[in-house]
Amino acid sequence: MKFCVYLLSSVLPLFVLGCGGSMTTAPVAFTPPPTTNGQFGMTAVSTGPDTFLIGGPLQTNSSGSASGTFRIDSSTSTCFDFFTPLAFNGTITSQGLLSLTSAVFQSQTITVSGTLSSDGKMLSGGTFSINGGCGTGIHGTLTGFQLPLVNGTYTGSFTAGGSNIGISLMLSQPNTPNNFGVSGSATFTNGGACTLSSANILASETGFIAGVDVRAGMLDSSVTMIASLRGAFTDGTAKMIKGTLSIPAGPCTGTSVPITLTMP
Repeated sequence: MKFCVYLLSSVLPLFVLGCGGSMTTAPVAFTPPPTTNGQFGMTAVSTGPDTFLIGGPLQTNSSGSASGTFRIDSSTSTCFDFFTPLAFNGTITSQGLLSLTSAVFQSQTITVSGTLSSDGKMLSGGTFSINGGCGTGIHGTLTGFQLPLVNGTYTGSFTAGGSNIGISLMLSQPNTPNNFGVSGSATFTNGGACTLSSANILASETGFIAGVDVRAGMLDSSVTMIASLRGAFTDGTAKMIKGTLSIPAGPCTGTSVPITLTMP
């Protein structure tokens, strides 16, 4: 009798399952990808001599789409034109793997990829490659970070004409989509040997910011270029610019010196 009871207790659950019973599993939670929306700067270092600065507004969303409009510059390569912005499109996974490919420029495209941090501020472990045209075959590593809109005053100094000259550079970047212009002004102290005093920077004419890439041509009251800055932000705070300041006119014509500018 005990054997019969045990047999029935073992078979009954199977019978119930066979008559419509089912086992359920908990649904897998969806993990959205990291999102970012704002200025982003990337540095691409090739296995050869080339280094490219790639920057502009980047946007990702929770559905896994990614897009951006970037300008590309290099001091070692002429394959891309800084003044021609390129659209990039691609995807981002829930693990943060970002992949973007550019529109065609002079028969070439550039593909970038890397892992975006969970807060959307840092890109690490990246790679890039150029296919077609002038740069075909160029490839290497890629890193990047998000940047705030710039609105402040940077100061620094440099030596020219036998003098130590101070510079105060005010930069203001508009909060408008796909706008690479930056406006501002420059004031020089002890710049008499090079006839440097004050100047203006005109957005999208002499002033540009594309990711980490900073360019500021300084015009005096007669609209003569008296100095120009070409540099890069050193990190995601955008509080330091390292680059080169050149003087194309006046007694110090031909001067080109390294400069570091900082903002509190």
